[in-house]
Amino acid sequence: MVPKFNFPGTNLSVSFTLVSSLFLITIRLIATINLEFLGWPEVPADEAAASVSGVVHSSLLCPGLIVAFLTHRYNPSEHISKAPQWWQELVDALLQFCTGYMIYDASFIVMNRIDPSVSWIPAFVGDDFLFLGHHFATTTYMTQTRIYKA
Repeated sequence: MVPKFNFPGTNLSVSFTLVSSLFLITIRLIATINLEFLGWPEVPADEAAASVSGVVHSSLLCPGLIVAFLTHRYNPSEHISKAPQWWQELVDALLQFCTGYMIYDASFIVMNRIDPSVSWIPAFVGDDFLFLGHHFATTTYMTQTRIYKA
């Protein structure tokens, strides 16, 4: 069980979000280390490790989604309280897991654009803003879904 940690000033739990993010960061770092140990150059190893994290995320997410959609009829206008308690908890965990992925991925986008020898300000390139905007929007809607219990 994950210790409960709420977003400051609210009673919105973000424990599983943070654990998920740390889990995916760990997966990426382990994959990078292993690929470099096997002789891969640094940049291709990092890019492949990012894909490994994505595959792990999807592999864990999809079975939960299948269970959620096969066990309760999805109705976008239905309040979540109409569903069984276990289903509500499953959906909350899936949303937190995806939010954790967004935090993990956005963090790596920012970190990969920082060159401490030049500046601690990230040197973003064109597509970075699109990806970061997507991560921000997705995190926002998933969090709002949890706040409003939609």
